[in-house]
Amino acid sequence: MRFASALTAIAAVAAAPLLVAANGPHMQPEAFVSAVRCTAFQSAEASDGLGAVKYQLNTELRRQSAPVAAEAAAAVREVAARADGVRSAEDVAIFRKEGIAACAGAGEMVARRSLSAGDV
Repeated sequence: MRFASALTAIAAVAAAPLLVAANGPHMQPEAFVSAVRCTAFQSAEASDGLGAVKYQLNTELRRQSAPVAAEAAAAVREVAARADGVRSAEDVAIFRKEGIAACAGAGEMVARRSLSAGDV
C-alpha cells in the first residue's frame, strides 16, 4: 500500500509540469499575433489549404490571455478591412507585399503556405 502511494505521489509530481505545459500558451504572444495576422492575409488571398493552420491557431487562442486574443482579433479585422479596400491591380500588389511582410516572421505554423505572386 505504501509503495502504491509513493508511486502515485511520484507520478503526480512528474506529471504536474506536463499538465501546466499542455494548458498554458505554446506560443509567445507576439508570435501568436504575427501568425494570426499572416493567416488572415493568406485567407484573404485564397481560402483553401488553411484549415489545419486555422485550427491550430484557434486552439492556441484558448491558451492565450484575453488582451492577446483581443489584439489578434483586431489584426484579423484590420486585414479584412484592408482586403475590402482592394480595388485595382496596384492595390492587389500592395496587399500581397503587406501579406508577405506579415508572414516574414510568422514562424513555422504558417510558413507551410506562404503568399506568392502566383496565388490568387
